[in-house]
Amino acid sequence: MAFKKSLSKKTKRLTSVEPGTRDPDGDTNDLLLRGQKIASKGGSLRMRVMSAIVGNTQPTRSKLFSTVQADSDCKLFSTTVDNESKLCAKVFNPLLLEKNPNMWNSLASVQRFELEDPEGILTSIPKHYATNMQHLESFSITWTRVKSLPVELFRQGLKTLSLERNQINSLDGIEKAVDLSNLDVSSNLLKELPKTLGQLQNLTTLKISGNAVAELPANFGSLNRLSTLDCSCNRLSVLPNCICNLTELKSLDVGNNSLSELPNGLVNLPNLEDLQAQVNQLEKLPNGFGQLTKLSSLNLRKNRFTEVPPQLSGMISLHTLNMKDNNIRAFPSAIPTLKTLILDSNNLEEIPEELVKCSNLQMASLQDNRIVTIPAEIGNLSSLRVLHLSRNQIDEVPEDIGALGQLRHLSLRATQIKTLPNAILAMSELVKLDVTECPRFDQDLALAYENGGLAQLREEMCRQNDRATTTTTETVQGNSETTTDYQRRSPNTVDSSSTEAPNSGVAIVTKSKHKTMLWTEQDCNFIRPTEDEADEPPQSHQTPENKNSGDNESRNEGVAIDDCSTRAKIGRERPPIQPKPKPRKVDLPDT
Repeated sequence: MAFKKSLSKKTKRLTSVEPGTRDPDGDTNDLLLRGQKIASKGGSLRMRVMSAIVGNTQPTRSKLFSTVQADSDCKLFSTTVDNESKLCAKVFNPLLLEKNPNMWNSLASVQRFELEDPEGILTSIPKHYATNMQHLESFSITWTRVKSLPVELFRQGLKTLSLERNQINSLDGIEKAVDLSNLDVSSNLLKELPKTLGQLQNLTTLKISGNAVAELPANFGSLNRLSTLDCSCNRLSVLPNCICNLTELKSLDVGNNSLSELPNGLVNLPNLEDLQAQVNQLEKLPNGFGQLTKLSSLNLRKNRFTEVPPQLSGMISLHTLNMKDNNIRAFPSAIPTLKTLILDSNNLEEIPEELVKCSNLQMASLQDNRIVTIPAEIGNLSSLRVLHLSRNQIDEVPEDIGALGQLRHLSLRATQIKTLPNAILAMSELVKLDVTECPRFDQDLALAYENGGLAQLREEMCRQNDRATTTTTETVQGNSETTTDYQRRSPNTVDSSSTEAPNSGVAIVTKSKHKTMLWTEQDCNFIRPTEDEADEPPQSHQTPENKNSGDNESRNEGVAIDDCSTRAKIGRERPPIQPKPKPRKVDLPDT
């Protein structure tokens, strides 16, 4: 037992320590050599396997840079950008450039430069990085501890600057990069943008997300060529109205800020196609929002809306709407062009009538609401492919759902449904159905779904239908076999199971062994029976004493109905069966 524990500890040590490092216990022998030594001495199969795994693992360059390897630490290659060949360089170890100055001769003509520093050697970019590469058009450095950039880097000719995930806290001097078109400083430590940022007239893409910027500069509207602006995850409480000057803007992301309203000038952005304003404090959209005729995607998740904004109904290009995590209770107007709708985690108590009028809807998610019923009009959404209704109070799925011929995914998870409509069997496009965590769901169906998914669930539904059909047939046959002679209809009798007559004023249906009588109040000899007499079954045979009292017997067995107005005997007895005449004996004369 002690030997097994020792092997287990050694195995864990082999798998947790990287090859080429020293034993944590202080032994100077390499762990890999120790593992191979144990295996060669006839160690367990587990140890031999672990030794093979460790032996096939190659040491990585992500941790150890004590030795510079020029072949693997720097790669030179060419790529095509806008039909032009560009010389590119990617450096994985900054020490390569410090210990081998001759490397700069190879990098002098580089146009696109990318630097990685996983060990965090650099805290600033040295000046000679910019001066030694005079043809530089694109500079990228990510995931480092760099806090500042040399002013020499911001020069004419530089078009792309990618500085995401560093520790940069200043962009002073960036206005000198007059040709800059793409600037990405996401996830840094910026608290403000330079006031000269508006001088970058060629800027088309600006990404400043994940910083601590509290406001945009006053001359921000001068960036009239800007098409993509991402200022999400900052501390913005207001957007300047000068944003309306960004007439070329196509994508705007202001999510995860502290905005309580959007500027009215936003409606003057004719080319805006994508607006992300999630996780703010918005309660309404600016007047005239429907003028954004090219807007196709709108994200208003986690705000303070109480209804789907009615301005959206007139938008002719809106395809995607996300309003999850609001307080929505109403959907006042249909949005005909909508294809994707997400209204999860709101306060909807029903599927709105206007929602089912969105005839082009392909995906609808209404999870985590208070919906109780699925309307029959759900079948109007003939283009619907995905429908999420999980975690609602729905207790029944209508047969009308079978009209969703394109539906492929239906989620009813954690609802109150007991069974499924037979229409599910005919939905050939349906490939995924989620009915898990439904406490009231039929146990046989739930077990079938758990064992075999949708296919086995359908088989179980078919078996249940077959059993129900067989039971119904047997019941009908059993009832027909117990029908007696007096229940059979004749021209002068009525069905004893019916309390209605061909004429009005019917009061009584009576039954006896040979006849069924229909009585009204005009019958002067009518006698209301007692409860015992009314419930007494008809006699199986007649004795000579009561043979001639058929009328009285039938009347005593009658059941009175109080709403009759006349008393007339409209039913007639079946005429008694006449005995066959006996043949008479006739004497013939002798011939």
